[in-house]
Amino acid sequence: MLNLLLTSWEFRLLGWVAMLLLGACVGSFLNVVVYRLPKGMSLIHPGSHCPACKTPLGPTENIPILGWFLLRGRCRHCGVSISWRYPAVEALTMGLFALSIGVLGFSPQGILTCVLFSWLLALALIDLDTFLLLEELTRSGLLMGLVARLALPWLEGSGSGAAIGMSLLEGIAGAVLGIWLLEGIGLLARWVLKREAMGLGDGKLMALIGMWLGWPGVVVTLLGGCLLGLLGSGLAMQRGQARLGKPIPFGPYLAMGGVVAALAGSQLVEGYLRWSGLLE
Repeated sequence: MLNLLLTSWEFRLLGWVAMLLLGACVGSFLNVVVYRLPKGMSLIHPGSHCPACKTPLGPTENIPILGWFLLRGRCRHCGVSISWRYPAVEALTMGLFALSIGVLGFSPQGILTCVLFSWLLALALIDLDTFLLLEELTRSGLLMGLVARLALPWLEGSGSGAAIGMSLLEGIAGAVLGIWLLEGIGLLARWVLKREAMGLGDGKLMALIGMWLGWPGVVVTLLGGCLLGLLGSGLAMQRGQARLGKPIPFGPYLAMGGVVAALAGSQLVEGYLRWSGLLE
């Protein structure tokens, strides 16, 4: 009876609804993190309020996505415009959660990947706003990746000492490789360009991704991030929004590369190795 319940379409539908609602709520909290953490503000006190008139938001005004549309994008009390980015971040978080579950399923890996995506999104948005990858997030994300490495074998039913040890070793190797690669690229760019070309936070972000995804994830993230960065910079220059020598935040591109790596990193690496003849 329980097996029938767990495989029924009603249960799956309920699971999807729960994950989408959770994604919207997490996105709402990420808006708070992105706004307050760079300013050194508490994430808890005061509660959600209008940044202009400081009036606390009511229950209906605080509903993710829907609350913004109910208010028609303006504070009910002072009439100041509320940025469209708030519902956009909530919807994007929902989309990332749906993508994780759609690709990886309702599995421990799928659920934990939603956690990783939350950290990557917060870091990407803060980097876009401030050109900073805050250590509070890179360190906590690295620690959470370590916890996930220890928990995943047990959650998947293979929690032997050997399995947990291999999982932990893979994560540590990925973290070390990630930060070494970014530091190496930064040193090379500094030698060629005679100036700083890579922020310190980028290496820490790669260490975070490496802890979660291992060395295949690092490789895919770096290649994907560089390709997306070149494409984004080219489009920005074409539109007159950027110029040569002007710094750009690299964190969002690494975060996008991390999303690709989390969903298909191992398959992409294995496919390349088979194509190149290095793997039978």
